[in-house]
Amino acid sequence: MKSSLRGATDMHRFFRQKRALSTLQMVILLLIAGITGAILSYLWTEGYYVDKGFNIPEDTTAVTILNATFPIENSTYFNVTVLNPSFSVGAANVTSIALVTSAGDFETIHLIPGSSVEPTLPRLISRGVSPTFKCHFNWDSFAGQIVRVVTFLADGSGATFPYRTGEVELEILEVKFNTSVSAERFNITIGNSAGSLIPLNVTEIMFDSTIIPTENITVKDGPPSLPKTLQPSHNETFVCLLDLQQLGAFDSLHNITAKTVQGYSAQLAIQTPPPVQLNISNAIFAHPETGSFRLTIVNLNTSPHSASISHATVESENQTFRNVVLTADSGDPKLEPGENRTFTANWNWSSFAGEELQITGHTIQGFTTGEFMYEVDPAFGLPKAVFTYLLRAFSVAFNASGSYDTYGEIINFAWDFGDEQLGTGEVTSHIFNQSGEFTVTLNVTDNDGLSDEASLIIDVYNKPPVASFTVSNETVYTLEPVFFNASQSFDPDGDVVAFLWDFDDGGVGEGAVANHTYLEDGIYEAALTVEDDLGARANATMTITVRNRSPVASFTESTLTPLVNENVTFNATQSFDLDGTIIQYIWDFGDGTNSTEAVATHMYSSNGTFIVTLFVTDDDNSTASANKTLTVILPLLQTRIQMPQSGERTIRQEKSLENLCPIPHWFSPESAEGRKSKA
Repeated sequence: MKSSLRGATDMHRFFRQKRALSTLQMVILLLIAGITGAILSYLWTEGYYVDKGFNIPEDTTAVTILNATFPIENSTYFNVTVLNPSFSVGAANVTSIALVTSAGDFETIHLIPGSSVEPTLPRLISRGVSPTFKCHFNWDSFAGQIVRVVTFLADGSGATFPYRTGEVELEILEVKFNTSVSAERFNITIGNSAGSLIPLNVTEIMFDSTIIPTENITVKDGPPSLPKTLQPSHNETFVCLLDLQQLGAFDSLHNITAKTVQGYSAQLAIQTPPPVQLNISNAIFAHPETGSFRLTIVNLNTSPHSASISHATVESENQTFRNVVLTADSGDPKLEPGENRTFTANWNWSSFAGEELQITGHTIQGFTTGEFMYEVDPAFGLPKAVFTYLLRAFSVAFNASGSYDTYGEIINFAWDFGDEQLGTGEVTSHIFNQSGEFTVTLNVTDNDGLSDEASLIIDVYNKPPVASFTVSNETVYTLEPVFFNASQSFDPDGDVVAFLWDFDDGGVGEGAVANHTYLEDGIYEAALTVEDDLGARANATMTITVRNRSPVASFTESTLTPLVNENVTFNATQSFDLDGTIIQYIWDFGDGTNSTEAVATHMYSSNGTFIVTLFVTDDDNSTASANKTLTVILPLLQTRIQMPQSGERTIRQEKSLENLCPIPHWFSPESAEGRKSKA
């Protein structure tokens, strides 16, 4: 298309030079040139769109691009002149214009919005008309490259036009942050490349989407100078003021952009450095220094380098105080990583007592500490009087060791005991002469001359002791010892000095531990009386139940194998009662008869086995019993033998009445007497 345009132009020049030619020849030659140009433009357009995959219908409207211009002094637009040939089928409806760029084997079509074209698109072009369109599109990225301008029609064949743009290149050569000097600025070096055809005027520098104000940009070692003209092959370093701390832009990826009045720009992605990490670890607002306060600031181990503390910002609920100067106690404001220092701030905080303040430290380099919240204690730094007491009747021990001074040392303790008596010392005691309520006041003074008072009302009187005791067993039998223990008794304000016992049976005792044996059964109210060192007494009682011991029944008998009708003597006098007396004896002889004598005699009228039972009752009506078994046998034959010297002796022979035997022939009184003597 471009070659066809040039061919038509050459012919036109030829005709102007050959004025001698006839008009008919000129008309014929112009017609041939127009037809040839149209054919070449059509072939060029069709070849382009076929190559792009577009089908070009026959007998449609076709346009051609007569010219395109990319003004090197302003890359924000380009011009394109479009011709709708007079032989076109009809008016051409141009719907859009695009710029086609190449990058290797890839092409990109940049479609320009119709509103960014003057006159706006879509636009009808009558036959034989060739308007010029101004396309607002920044083509600076394609400076020095071959681009193609393409037109599109609503119903017809568009056109394409190749163009090599002028060589112009703006470069960002270096961006440098040095946060050890300042975190509020950076240096940027911008250059106009050696191949650029024109000077460039730098007008704007951006950090991401933030435009750096012109007054914050200076030429290094020179006055502010934006816009700055850069000749080809020339570069300039600019110092840009930018608070990375405020933007929160440390240790992250950002884009730096430089722009020129000619529309050219350059961009560079950079990684910002890590921040210095500072914290306020402590703040002290203390009396009497209400005209200043102290801050302890630490530079964390993770910080990349040192920082020098300069000032602080203090914010209350309603006010903000900036540039509160901080002075290092050591004289050196620099904090290396891992180091901390204490700084004094000259700022009167007395009117902010009780308020919460937000404190932020600042460095010369522009770093800030984390926000530190501090509630000002109006009493901080003042001494605090605190005391306790131990009341022992009229003697009271006082202890003020709980008093403290948060920012100094208590050097004096003064006591007023409320009875016109005074005292001194951190620990002291006082004896009151009478009972009553006394207001005791402690006044403390610190090494700064500041003081504080505390008062307590003390009710002075002898508190009685508390009597309490335990027993080994609350229910016992007579004659069983009971152990009493009053060691848990106490005196809240003194000592228990006497323990008196009343066991309620006439017995008494003394001492914290006692024992007692009850002889009679019954219910007894054992009482303890304790007495303290000032004669006050207290009592405690406990019920002891003493049970009666039962009597013991026991008896003897003259024989366990009596004969029928033989008297048997039973004796119960060995029965006894440990805690009383036996008042009744009852015998059951087992044959339906009984007796109430302590010693009873009984004769059984028949043989057999009988159980003899003794029942005894003591004076407390307790009973006991004992029994034995008797075997009553029939009597045997009795033989009387006359003993000349010894009188009669009856000998019971082992013979029953049914089978009597004569007396043996060998029996004689002498032998009987001999057996007697042996017996």
